[in-house]
Amino acid sequence: MELFANVEESNTSRLTKRSLKVIAINVNSIIANQKRANLLKLINKESPDFLLLSETKINKTHKIEYKNYNIVRTDRPIASANSAGGGTAILIKKPIKYKEIVIYPLFKKILWKKQLSKYASIKMKNSL
Repeated sequence: MELFANVEESNTSRLTKRSLKVIAINVNSIIANQKRANLLKLINKESPDFLLLSETKINKTHKIEYKNYNIVRTDRPIASANSAGGGTAILIKKPIKYKEIVIYPLFKKILWKKQLSKYASIKMKNSL
């Protein structure tokens, strides 16, 4: 997947377009140290601008940090018989500026009403 962004050049106020590297992966738990180490190897090899992680299976008791990345997380609830999976994380390369927008209550309401298309539009360019 290739995305484009306006990136401000460091010595001028002009904007230029550059490709962003985005990786999306289902990690199927990132609790074990070995899985975190494998993820670090991927980060060091690919140096993505954004890394989208699904099924992290972490909760608020888990501390996860990667040098040169900010992390936005949606943790799963404390594990119970009814919560076998869940959790997401977005790693954003520093110094990319971002703003976290909490939409969960609105998103839940929209999905319940099955009216998501009235509120959001997602467009992706697939370069394959």
